[in-house]
Amino acid sequence: MMSRPTIEEVMCLSGVTTFPERWKTFYDEVMADYEQHGCPLATPAYYDALEAEYGILGEHLPVFKEAAEAVSKRDELARYLALLCRALCDRDKITSDLATLTFPTDGENSLAVRMLPSLAMMQGVRHADGVMKEKGMPDDVRAHALRSLLGCVNGYRIRHDGEYGCFAFGWFQLAYDAKLYVIGSLQIELDFRSMDFFRVYENDEGRIVTLANGFRVHRSGFPLGSFRFEDEEGSFVAEFAETADAYIGYPYDENGYVCKEKVTLPKSEWHEKLMPGDPIVNLHIPSGVPFTPDALDETDVKIREFLAKYYPEYKYRAFYCGSWLLDPQLGTLLGEESNIARFGRRFTPVSTQNDGYGVFRFAFLLPDNNFTFEELPEKTRLQRSIKQHYLDGKAIYGIHGFYF
Repeated sequence: MMSRPTIEEVMCLSGVTTFPERWKTFYDEVMADYEQHGCPLATPAYYDALEAEYGILGEHLPVFKEAAEAVSKRDELARYLALLCRALCDRDKITSDLATLTFPTDGENSLAVRMLPSLAMMQGVRHADGVMKEKGMPDDVRAHALRSLLGCVNGYRIRHDGEYGCFAFGWFQLAYDAKLYVIGSLQIELDFRSMDFFRVYENDEGRIVTLANGFRVHRSGFPLGSFRFEDEEGSFVAEFAETADAYIGYPYDENGYVCKEKVTLPKSEWHEKLMPGDPIVNLHIPSGVPFTPDALDETDVKIREFLAKYYPEYKYRAFYCGSWLLDPQLGTLLGEESNIARFGRRFTPVSTQNDGYGVFRFAFLLPDNNFTFEELPEKTRLQRSIKQHYLDGKAIYGIHGFYF
């Protein structure tokens, strides 16, 4: 019998540059099991059984089987897959693992290499289904939610001309833990906390004021360090202070920019409405869904009903979204009555530092930032408008926003 390779040898042969140190603590245990039983997720039969039980792979089934077979023929990749599957079982540690983990590479960019993380994601089907069963969700709701696990494959395909691979493996861990649900026109993410760069207050009349929470701001009011807001001249720190009698800080304006004049909110009139760390429902926008105001109104009702029925213990304080779709500039580019502009106006906008490149991943479906503005496609009105916007020296920013 051949001697067992070290974990460093497995990683080197797989083209992996970094991996979590803790993997060494269970390496021998996983390898002993692999050498006796193989890696289940590197066998085509695993995906046949998964499809027979859950019916979620559909047209993707042959590719998953082909990829599993290809991984099984490369011992180093099968060993890596076995280790990854073991690591995914530690749900409280996987986020920190992903901070230092890289995936296999080879000179051919083979199907085995591209799909290996997606194979591992399929281990999450039974885990996620178990979580939802405990919530009492019916079969159709669970099946619909489980398809979110395939988002990593679908996302890769639309960015690589139909080629199979894995996109945003880390983000789709939310689906693994049954924290993502597509409801109507939106996708909701649970177990999410409000950001620390703003604070929201309300007075007895229902007026809302949002205060910046202590970061440096460009003289225009946009967070300093953002794309095309790097010049420090005239910048200031939007400090927040709380006294015994008042909240004092710099408010955001209607476009999500920070005003230069401080305001004082007396505690006798104002109370905390949304604070950093409060539980919220994070909203995402799936592709190919109705996006009209009526569809979104109906979706809002459905989301609130879903949460009340299946997550009554989740005492969320607000609905939240961080997206380029919330940039108020889109109203000028596309028309104030466009569906995108009207969606953005549902939210109270708050800006935070960002690079202004998020729009290209979603509006142009580009896999990375290796492009020039001049070569951007112009297949749609949206693309043409955004491209010209950047050529004019401007940018579309990922704006955050909330509503109650």
